[in-house]
Amino acid sequence: MSESSSSESETESRKLSRAEKKQAREQAKRDEAEAQAAVEAETLDKVAGFRFFRDGTVQRESGILSTVLNQRSVLLDASFLDQRKRKSRMARTGMAVATGGANLVFAQKNKSHAELTVVTEDWTATATTNKKDDQAYFDVNELAKAEAVAAAAMKLGANAQHSDAQPAPAEQSSVELLRELKQLHLDGLLTDEEFEIRRLAIVDRLG
Repeated sequence: MSESSSSESETESRKLSRAEKKQAREQAKRDEAEAQAAVEAETLDKVAGFRFFRDGTVQRESGILSTVLNQRSVLLDASFLDQRKRKSRMARTGMAVATGGANLVFAQKNKSHAELTVVTEDWTATATTNKKDDQAYFDVNELAKAEAVAAAAMKLGANAQHSDAQPAPAEQSSVELLRELKQLHLDGLLTDEEFEIRRLAIVDRLG
């Protein structure tokens, strides 16, 4: 093979390789989009850093690598605790005056915090109204909503499991089928030929 032919072959090979890589990247994007669409379809709601699913599972989505560390798991409990205490008007006014209005944090209406604790088969996580460097914080109303969504998710999951656990209806015995078949024949709803065909099929089941 000449040098020019070899060079052309290498060029074609590189072009093919680039095309294959591009095709692979596009397919990976399509697969990712389909997977995300499936997740969205299963999602009941996404609130307070949690994604609640219709099958009674939950995944934490707030925090670094949380979707890896806190994988999707069966939801066991979600409890909202409001520990905020309303300060009196006098206390707030006195604090504002004492600090010259510089520290309005101490003049806020509420002190302490509210939190939502989510418990699953594999992990436990807490979302709070307190701002911390290593933890996301949320509005109190968002935490309360998350508790309600969690309750709905657990109920949907329990209903689905109950439905799956329902025993299948008992199959009619061959004897019962033959009796019903004979009655249909006597009532004139089956011809002799139809009756015989069905009777033989039931007898075959008996082995």
